[in-house]
Amino acid sequence: MSVDRRLRREESVTSAILGWGTGGSWQLLLETLDELPPSFVVEEEFFLGELNLRQCRRKIFYGHYTTAVRVLSSSNVAPYSDATLVALQYKHHDSSPFLPTLPVDHHPLVGSSFVVLDMIRSFPHGTSCGRDGFRAQHLMDYLGGAAVAISDELIASNTMER
Repeated sequence: MSVDRRLRREESVTSAILGWGTGGSWQLLLETLDELPPSFVVEEEFFLGELNLRQCRRKIFYGHYTTAVRVLSSSNVAPYSDATLVALQYKHHDSSPFLPTLPVDHHPLVGSSFVVLDMIRSFPHGTSCGRDGFRAQHLMDYLGGAAVAISDELIASNTMER
């Protein structure tokens, strides 16, 4: 990172912290800059504020100033109490949808390996991932390169085609 860019980033963070006022966060940031490199050991007897302080020190040490500001200005996690649970249940009162189970005699969808391979290759580049984080590009990479020689076997093993 260039020196000019780093100085502009530090000035931006400093002006944001000064906007919060005296004491509090500004003093915390000055103390964290004076500390030694952070330790990655998290002990159970630390309070949440101390954990946030250690996390902030770590972020500043590695130059992640924007993230350190987020840690300083975050409202933390909701307290663990019955009142919090009741408030969440009131806010999200709908139960999860009912998903019927498939009968035992239900057969899965079957397609030939050629159709499956054509469908995988038809996805445009940059297609977003599904709920599992798996992208179509992962499958294309899986079936490309050195694996091209055995792509038919790979498709057959994944489509249950024997």
